Amino acid sequence: MNQPRQFRWLWAGQSISNLGDALYLLAIVTIVYKLTGSALFSSLVPLARVAGQLACGAAAPIVMDRWPLTRLIKLSQLLQVLLFLMLLLAVRGLTEDGIGYVLVLIGLLSFTDGITTPVRNALVPRYAGKKQLLRANGLMSTTDQIVMMAGWAAGGIIVAWLGASPVLNATLGIYAAALFMTLRLREPEGAGTGEGAKADGGVAAASGTKADVDGAAANGAKADVDGAVASGAKAEAGVAAASGMKADVDGAAASGTKADAGVRKEADARSDAGAEWSESAQAQRRGGSGTKLENGAWASIQEGWRNIWRNPVLRLIFFIETIEGTVSATWIGALLLVYATEQLGSGTQWYGFINAGYFAGCIAGGLLVVAFTRRLSRQPALSIAAGAGLMGLFTLAFAWTTAPLLALALVVLMGPPQQLREVTRRTVFQKVCPPEQLPKVMSAENTLVYSLFGLSVVLLSWMADRWGVGAVYAMAGLFYLTTAILTALFRHRIDAAAREADAAEAAAEAQAAAG
Repeated sequence: MNQPRQFRWLWAGQSISNLGDALYLLAIVTIVYKLTGSALFSSLVPLARVAGQLACGAAAPIVMDRWPLTRLIKLSQLLQVLLFLMLLLAVRGLTEDGIGYVLVLIGLLSFTDGITTPVRNALVPRYAGKKQLLRANGLMSTTDQIVMMAGWAAGGIIVAWLGASPVLNATLGIYAAALFMTLRLREPEGAGTGEGAKADGGVAAASGTKADVDGAAANGAKADVDGAVASGAKAEAGVAAASGMKADVDGAAASGTKADAGVRKEADARSDAGAEWSESAQAQRRGGSGTKLENGAWASIQEGWRNIWRNPVLRLIFFIETIEGTVSATWIGALLLVYATEQLGSGTQWYGFINAGYFAGCIAGGLLVVAFTRRLSRQPALSIAAGAGLMGLFTLAFAWTTAPLLALALVVLMGPPQQLREVTRRTVFQKVCPPEQLPKVMSAENTLVYSLFGLSVVLLSWMADRWGVGAVYAMAGLFYLTTAILTALFRHRIDAAAREADAAEAAAEAQAAAG
């Protein structure tokens, strides 16, 4: 790795912060539910979080033009500690009249946290280096799954055992530890500082699982507090199913260029796009000298989307992500609970078993990706297509089975192909997207993910009521198979883009060594 120590600080800091996100949301949902006895009121907690993250997705490109990435992530972590301290004070002696204030604080917390995802995703490749990028992503993804299992599953048991208030107090310590680790980050080597530094490409490149946990789970699935159902937290946890915290989806993947002759065209396109980015950034900084600030801000917001549209492979990957995003809520707790009770005819404990089984499969899949990094790097398109194809087949089988043990086995088997698809696709995305464009492209991707998840929750819930939960999983399986076919059809573009990025990285390293 280029800067292994810095990568470790980033990895540890964000993992701990994600654990804090999961614990505090579960605790707040529990408090609100016990106070009001209303699932509707409780569901406003995850809704406030999603609203804050969406607002941040729109504003993030503006501040990225003006601040170095490490400064942004440090400021974000500091504000989270301060806002969480205010939240901690607000929930003491909370009454129904004070719930609105708590929701505003959660929205602000989520707003400050929302920018850490694209920033983290932009720092990982700089710290890890492209040769170790797949390995770094695998480690990040595996850690995210472990954190989510600890936060959402074990967290339900802890809240039921100790109560919400002690968990919130412990979460403050968790956020403080995350801040300590984040403050040790330094700007990546070769990256500039200040407003204009990004124009020369020094801002960094990307990766990340967002961990999100942004509260999230790979495949949009498990970042719901429903895991607490099996551990005694009852229906209050269920409302967090709509939380929209999708990890990883935290994370995205893409690539660009055509095979063979197209490789040169892609390199030229990158240079042109980088030049356009530089001109845009400079125009924004000129602000008062002929360019209105409002226009500059709007240009910053649009920039990530325009970069995606100009890059044919990024455009392809975003189309694929849009297809999968339409069914991203397939694995939320509300639907899994319906599946376990209605289709399997089992008790709620089987929801807990299925939830834990999926996490276990994802952890195993992440470890396999790390173990076979070199082999997977040779044919990334094949890895992505195989992962999506297997995921589709297992999901179709899951849709029609009525045997609890078979359903459990299927979700365990889904973990490795899910991780194979997500981690490899994210790595290709980071390699292909020019470093100076990546933060805003990742910000646009996060906005897409959260928006589609919200739409997916409504759409799939309606489908489950109308045609049954099996139809939801059947549609999801078909959508995964569709993305597998699309990836296979455009595999030459993806592989060529990855090879070009590796060659450029090797040439840059050779030049640096010679210099």
